Amino acid sequence: MNMNLKRGILLFGLLAACLNGATLTNGGFESGLTGWTVSGNVFPSGSPTTGLVNVLGGADWTGFSPQEGNFYAELSNAPSVNNPPVQDFSLISTGPYFVTPGSNGTIDFVYNLLTNEFDTGLDYAEFRVNGFLVQKYLVSDISQAGGCTVNSAPPDGSTVCVESGWINQSFSLAPYEGQNVTFSFGIYDDFTRDPQGNPDLTSDNQFDSVLLLDSISATGLADAAAPQVPEPSTMLLTAGGIVAALLARRR
Repeated sequence: MNMNLKRGILLFGLLAACLNGATLTNGGFESGLTGWTVSGNVFPSGSPTTGLVNVLGGADWTGFSPQEGNFYAELSNAPSVNNPPVQDFSLISTGPYFVTPGSNGTIDFVYNLLTNEFDTGLDYAEFRVNGFLVQKYLVSDISQAGGCTVNSAPPDGSTVCVESGWINQSFSLAPYEGQNVTFSFGIYDDFTRDPQGNPDLTSDNQFDSVLLLDSISATGLADAAAPQVPEPSTMLLTAGGIVAALLARRR
């Protein structure tokens, strides 16, 4: 196959992906959790659910306002729901998207990490792409100067005392160009371990942490499962088969 034909096929694929552009669904949580899949093992007392995830408005929690629109997401590991060594966690994930080659795409979001682990700082939050860790956020990194004033988070009753404040994040999607990707955010309740790796059953679950998310957006995306350009050898074999069939029919 000559070079011009290869370039034409590549340009056609890029044009198709651009024309089939997509944006991240409901990144501001204005439509509740539409477009997001919730998972986890946190079960609030008296109200079982998969993962302790809520969408809150500006009036729901004093002192915490949406960064975009009227709503934001709250992920909590909740207090005292599972006994160690079971790790409490809540997770939200997007559906799949295709990262357009050459688009220089990014994913951007705003987060606020809150915790009641004033002394130990064991809990953490994570951002992942296709299940692989991109960034880990430790509650021990939050400045705890000035002491701790407990604040109860609605509607699950989680208690928090220190916060990172709203922080903007941006990550390049260049490593994922030409691939289908999913994005996920999670909050995890961690506990100490002995030198053999066994969990200390008294070290946690009397504390809890919360991850707030808002204004999640991405560029350079197209709908998932974009048509794949066939390998040159496959195209030649297919074309040859069609020509042979036509010649045989004429004979």
